[in-house]
Amino acid sequence: MDTGTLWSRDFTLSMISRLFSSTIFSLLTTTLASYVFVVYQATVEDAGIAVGIFVIAALVSRLFAGRYIELVGRRRMLILSTAAFFLCTLGYYLPVGFSCFLIVRALHGLSFGVLTNTLNVVVISYMPDERRGEGLGYFSLSATVSAALGPFIGVYIIQSCSFLILFVICSLCALVSLVVTFFMHVESVELAEHAPEKVSGRFHLNAFFEASAVPISLIVFMANMCYASVTSFIDTYAGLLGLGHVVAWFFIVNAAVLLFSRPATGRLLDHRGDNTVVYPALIVLILGFLVLGFCENVLSLLVSAVLFAIGFGGVATSGQVISVKSASPYRMGLATSTFYMFSDAGLGFGPVIMGAAQPFVGYGGMYMVAAAISALSILLYYFVHGRYARTF
Repeated sequence: MDTGTLWSRDFTLSMISRLFSSTIFSLLTTTLASYVFVVYQATVEDAGIAVGIFVIAALVSRLFAGRYIELVGRRRMLILSTAAFFLCTLGYYLPVGFSCFLIVRALHGLSFGVLTNTLNVVVISYMPDERRGEGLGYFSLSATVSAALGPFIGVYIIQSCSFLILFVICSLCALVSLVVTFFMHVESVELAEHAPEKVSGRFHLNAFFEASAVPISLIVFMANMCYASVTSFIDTYAGLLGLGHVVAWFFIVNAAVLLFSRPATGRLLDHRGDNTVVYPALIVLILGFLVLGFCENVLSLLVSAVLFAIGFGGVATSGQVISVKSASPYRMGLATSTFYMFSDAGLGFGPVIMGAAQPFVGYGGMYMVAAAISALSILLYYFVHGRYARTF
């Protein structure tokens, strides 16, 4: 491979696979609360569990995927996890009770965790060392596009068609992702090239986590936990405000701003330092929750979408780049796994925690709580990373 080439055939195919698998995640995260309300007459807490159990299961699977990917083999792990991910989408067709539905969600989350973790490790191998930050920035755009397509398509389908059509589209997306993986060239890695703790059968915390990636991952955990209250309950909240007809545009505006802001964030991070990006991003994130919490019309809803794109997008992009750059080269895959484990934990526990708070404070109050937690994350960031990071 040409070490200076970023946009290789395999890199492009990996982005396609990421796009379709992430679209499924966005489709279901946004619409599943409505589904369980209609089909199972579930409570808000139950809806939060149905949304969150997927991400919690993905978190658990990432814990082991990062450790055993080299033992199983990258190509084998990628194909098997993508095939399992596709098969799990078929489980949504089954007429089962709520408990069995949660099992399907958990299995789907397990396969998603292994798939995305393996794909991230594989795609890093396609990137020249000197363009790794840039490559990760572009690779993340697949998730950005899916963040627009998934909610937009999902909300449109449940409002215009049916939940069955929604699940069929999920299966088709998973099938595309599976087919693409067969055309990707995945180089095998000799186990002897890896540090002993990466492949040893003995238990080591550093065999599951990259310590240097933990501080910034804590900040991303808090941001994701708060932002999960938006992705999981915005459809219901907007409906209560009489703004259900513009929810899809919330995600379109959010993703459109992300497409421009994420590359700019990466360049700013490289040239001006971590603090120049993270502190303003957290402040803008707080403003997004405040605007959404006091939302009364279409304008304020769309303004919050812009603020979330700049704020949450800035934190997420910075977190991924910082976590990878902080690790030594041979542990870069493990650093990626650590970052996504914390990220998944935030997204998984967020709907459960925020959903439990909603009956006591209402939806507006729930977003005020998210703003307060985000404010605390600024202080935490200073102590775990900000005071050590460079700023120009």
